[in-house]
Amino acid sequence: MGEDEEPGLVSESPTRARRAKLLSAVSLVVVGIACLVYIRPSLQPAATPASVAPQKATFQLDAVDFVNPSTGWVLEDLDDFQFAVLGTRDAGRHWTPLLVEPSVLQGEYMRFFDARHGVVATAGGEPLLYTTDDAGVHWIRHIVYNEYTFSISASFTDPLHGWELIGAGQDVPITSPALVRTTDGGKTWTRLGVTVSTSAQPFAVAFSDSRHGWLDTVGPAPRAYATDDAGATWHAVALPAPAGGWPVPEGSYFVAIRPTQSGGLVASVVNSAHVSGRASGIDVLGYPPLTVRTFDGGGPVIYVYNTFADSPFAGVATSNAIGSGGLQAANQTVIRSTDGGMSWTVVAPPADGGTMGFAGPLDWWWMGPGAMSTSSDGGLTWSAVRNGGLAQPVAGSLVLLDPQHAWIGATVKGATLLYTTGDTGTRWTLVPLPSLNL
Repeated sequence: MGEDEEPGLVSESPTRARRAKLLSAVSLVVVGIACLVYIRPSLQPAATPASVAPQKATFQLDAVDFVNPSTGWVLEDLDDFQFAVLGTRDAGRHWTPLLVEPSVLQGEYMRFFDARHGVVATAGGEPLLYTTDDAGVHWIRHIVYNEYTFSISASFTDPLHGWELIGAGQDVPITSPALVRTTDGGKTWTRLGVTVSTSAQPFAVAFSDSRHGWLDTVGPAPRAYATDDAGATWHAVALPAPAGGWPVPEGSYFVAIRPTQSGGLVASVVNSAHVSGRASGIDVLGYPPLTVRTFDGGGPVIYVYNTFADSPFAGVATSNAIGSGGLQAANQTVIRSTDGGMSWTVVAPPADGGTMGFAGPLDWWWMGPGAMSTSSDGGLTWSAVRNGGLAQPVAGSLVLLDPQHAWIGATVKGATLLYTTGDTGTRWTLVPLPSLNL
């Protein structure tokens, strides 16, 4: 067994020394990765359940995925620049470490398709893809495209079909982010080329099935960008304006698209002023979370905002950013489609701020500080706002399995804790997570 290999993992990556060199070269680039849920299984099986001390956690809860009310996984970012994935088969009463790998705090993407098959993708330089067909007990590690790739975003629709949005890296002469695709679970990759040739800048990709996908972009018009041929070509889709028109019609439009289920889509549009010299306006640096640079008195200031299209536990904020604890992006409009993007309708959450989750194209939940509401018609109407039971829900962390069962992260005394419900949010139960001492 080589020095880079560990039990339960088949290695197909270069050595960690070469990886470290490339990561150090790209560590100053601000990127985000989009996803529905994250996960990372650990390589060290636990003989007994780890001790639980959520108030003394030495990790950041970064991703949650469940395929049924009992079976699921969480991803923890550990204090020692590693991430760990833990799995449960009894609704969180016990957790087993499944994978521990180095982390550069640039985000991970995870999706499980059933109780056995799942994928994990890392962002940043020399990105890796991990695949499993036994619930995370064993993993195969693949290089995405080549070892010089810089990954911005990943999306998979099944264990075989996936896409990654990649940026420029050594020996990869790309002037704008390009898309690569795999149809064999990451064994081989095909470069499809630059996604959009307009002035719009892509930041993330999300596919709802093996042919239909969407880009999260910032550009000079309120348009989404879609493909219906598995990413080979892309076209613009105009989005309707809210009542009264766009607040800054000549400004920039950040458009994030989140597929729900059965053709459902939710768009979050943030309309802002263009950067104008060094006096005003914003410059989008990355998503998710939405990270922007503005100028205050001639000096740059970085802010991190929440949007209603944030994926569960989306992204990792830069350490010098302001507002990662919960600033809501201004001038934000929510637009939904129930027919795969053929038609769109502007909708309004029951209150400003908060976070939304989707059990289907029409079954939505909204949760804010100490409050919650539900919709059965895709956000057109909402139930009366009631006590949500959680003081500070984490934006983008609401994960709905069905109209009754959900998981969410909430901030308590500076720590992000995991809660679950099986009765449509009437009662929330704390799910203790083990703190790994690695």
